[in-house]
Amino acid sequence: MIPVEAIALFVLFFYCLMMWYFAYGIPRSGEFCVEDAMHEESLPGISVVVAARNESNTITGLLDALNRQRGAGVQWEVIVADDHSTDDTAAVCSSFRAHYPLTVVQLRGAGIPSGKKSALDEGIRRSKYSVILITDADTRPPEGWIASYRNTFADPVCTFAAGLVRLEGNITGMQAVGVLDFYGLVGAAAGAAGRGWPFMCNGANMGFRKEHYHKSGGMEKHLHLSSGDDVMLLHQFIKRFGASTVRWLVHPSATVETKPPDTFGGLIRQRVRWASKSKGYKNGTSIAVATTVLLANLAVVGATLMALSGVTGWLLAGSLVSLKMVADFPLLLKTTRLFRQTHLMWWYVPSSLLYPWYTTAAGLLSLAWKPVWKGRNIKA
Repeated sequence: MIPVEAIALFVLFFYCLMMWYFAYGIPRSGEFCVEDAMHEESLPGISVVVAARNESNTITGLLDALNRQRGAGVQWEVIVADDHSTDDTAAVCSSFRAHYPLTVVQLRGAGIPSGKKSALDEGIRRSKYSVILITDADTRPPEGWIASYRNTFADPVCTFAAGLVRLEGNITGMQAVGVLDFYGLVGAAAGAAGRGWPFMCNGANMGFRKEHYHKSGGMEKHLHLSSGDDVMLLHQFIKRFGASTVRWLVHPSATVETKPPDTFGGLIRQRVRWASKSKGYKNGTSIAVATTVLLANLAVVGATLMALSGVTGWLLAGSLVSLKMVADFPLLLKTTRLFRQTHLMWWYVPSSLLYPWYTTAAGLLSLAWKPVWKGRNIKA
């Protein structure tokens, strides 16, 4: 019988190889982003669709950022799908003086579907252009955001594209721990895509062809899950059209910014919501990566608990923690360099010590706890 210690070390060794594989697959800035000007007739029209719920305090920042877009061309619009807001989100958007066509779609009343996925689907249905860009109401896209996507979708092979999400603000303490955790996901997604194995993206920064969205089945296939409007859709595109039709935009002009959760409780609720969608994964790469990460964290937590209880010594726990830190370091260093935030690596050690515990806790909590998000309990 194989000793438990040997199994744990093998899991961490495999995890280490996987993370290094992703780290050295992260494209150089600009490698996956088409910036050169294309002939105007080859550029597609763009519809930016935003699902918003109770975002009256934040959405004007997004709309103002869209006002500053450069090189976007004349064929683009913005559609805000107001998902049963109880504040004046719709009124704020309607009164905003935009330098582009702005449509506010209000989803309210009994019998009208609610939830981010339904709101996005309705916004896409109301759109008039062939390429859809999705972002969140609390993001800030850079001035070349739409232009970068337009040029990328000028390639007729491209059906789906995604960009990076940078967390900004005065990040310290527990926020820094959460940000490094998030950047691990960002780096793994970009690195896997760079290796030709895209498996994850972020709904705050992605785009696709409307025709292919409908052919893939749209949001209908996973409406039973509150989260997953991004990853589940990516998996559908890969299954239907192939990974070679997916593009990754790694460049400042295609990177949107947003703020991290304010509190540790907010971080846990966010991670529980994200973990809840993993039960619906059918993509082989996503399942393999999620399983490996889960087993690595469980190995670290289990070995530490056994050492604390005196069942084993500290050699195994120390070895596993050290292996995991060696595994994660190159990925996080490359990602923070992309975002010019290498100062966050000062928090790497406390982040590495805390990460396995709250990630494992979030995974376990997602099996039973349904936290409130935007005034609603998430659906598992």
